[in-house]
Amino acid sequence: MINFQINYLLPKAISLLFAFLFTYVAISKFFDHYYFESVLNNSPLISWASTFLSLAIPIGELALAILLISSFRETGLLLSCIILSTFTLYVAYMILFIPQLPCSCGGILNKLSWKNHLILNILLTFSGIVAWRFEKRNNRIIAITRISRTPV
Repeated sequence: MINFQINYLLPKAISLLFAFLFTYVAISKFFDHYYFESVLNNSPLISWASTFLSLAIPIGELALAILLISSFRETGLLLSCIILSTFTLYVAYMILFIPQLPCSCGGILNKLSWKNHLILNILLTFSGIVAWRFEKRNNRIIAITRISRTPV
């Protein structure tokens, strides 16, 4: 019984955490859009697309938050893992090659060092993968009622 509750509640809890996180950083990026765009413009990897990305990233984060709290949770978790993995690789690159660049994250996450950000992203990515696997497994379960013996 406890195992079932963990399998069922863990993906929901992590989805809510991710939805809150993505909403928070997206709103922070919108409120300080000029700073976010200038940091992206200073990045050697993505400066060529900084104007587009300065709008696309927070809009995508809000869309992802909506997926995570809707019936498309499995898709939202998978996309969260992909985005977090990509950002983790970006942070690792920045640590190795350009450690002086300021963080373009929104709000309080802006206060993290690059190394702390890398650790946080690795933990979030790992928890997202675990939640996605549980959610994927939960979606394959078909409930059958005792009375009808047919899938609900």
